[in-house]
Amino acid sequence: MSAVFCIVPLEFNSFYIAGSRRVHVPCSVDGHAFAADEKCINVGCRMWQDGDVEIHLGRAADFLHYTEPHVEAFLETPRKKVLLFDANYPELMSIRTDSVKTRIRIWANHETEPDHVVVQVGE
Repeated sequence: MSAVFCIVPLEFNSFYIAGSRRVHVPCSVDGHAFAADEKCINVGCRMWQDGDVEIHLGRAADFLHYTEPHVEAFLETPRKKVLLFDANYPELMSIRTDSVKTRIRIWANHETEPDHVVVQVGE
């Protein structure tokens, strides 16, 4: 599967990355855009009234990056699926994985309110 993307207004200025929707979403502190635990990553974004957010999702082979990611974490993915969702959308996008523990890397164009986010799954 090649990378996919969506452009969406995020009413609550964040989206979540997890192995399922049945997770506790970690809260961001001190103005940081990202918060993570072993089951979920909370990605802060620009407010919906400031414009849409473009989110890309794919495997390591789909993206070339020459900078360090903003976030690098391993998520529990018991159903071998990574799901992107928010408070209003039950599924923005999803991708199958090969493992019950999946490496996630995230790049964003702004430290606190990005409007362009890349989520890389695996490797």
